[in-house]
Amino acid sequence: WQIDMEQYRLMGKVNCGFRISPHQRLVGELIHTKDYLILSNPATDELAFMSGQELEFIQSLTLQADRRLKDLKGVFPGDMVYDPAKQLLFVAETGLNAIAEINLSDLSIAGHIPTACHPFKVQHIPSANQLLIANQMGLGTSKHHDIQATLNTVEVPGQTALEAYSREVIRNNFHFCAPDAIGIESRKANPL
Repeated sequence: WQIDMEQYRLMGKVNCGFRISPHQRLVGELIHTKDYLILSNPATDELAFMSGQELEFIQSLTLQADRRLKDLKGVFPGDMVYDPAKQLLFVAETGLNAIAEINLSDLSIAGHIPTACHPFKVQHIPSANQLLIANQMGLGTSKHHDIQATLNTVEVPGQTALEAYSREVIRNNFHFCAPDAIGIESRKANPL
């Protein structure tokens, strides 16, 4: 809804979010930049970009760590923060334990920054060129569920470091191998 707060009148409305039932739409987080209104959708792993003034849909961007995973879901984009000086958007990817770096000049995924488990909040500290990241489940796993949340900082990486970080995110989450690779024999009957 777009509302004129001085005259208390409805200026316009737009359907945003993603339909999950006839009467419900799902929107994760919302952020406004100079050019865009950006919505994250944890159900479809997408960001929706709308024009900031006219509220018209421009395009969506599917978040994925690797092109080989294009049909799989589970990134769960959430909190977002915008760096206007560098035209970058940082998105918490809870399902990947990472932060996506999105280049707003061409609406592309620049890379992924590894974090602790379940990042749910991210803030940018321009003066230090750092991201402040809150993680719900800390480091590692525990069968006793006594994991403590963490708060950590990471320097916004340059291109070389971002490429290395992106490879680390893939290694932390996936193991790609040929179907006939050693160790796969025991899973032969598994349809997945």
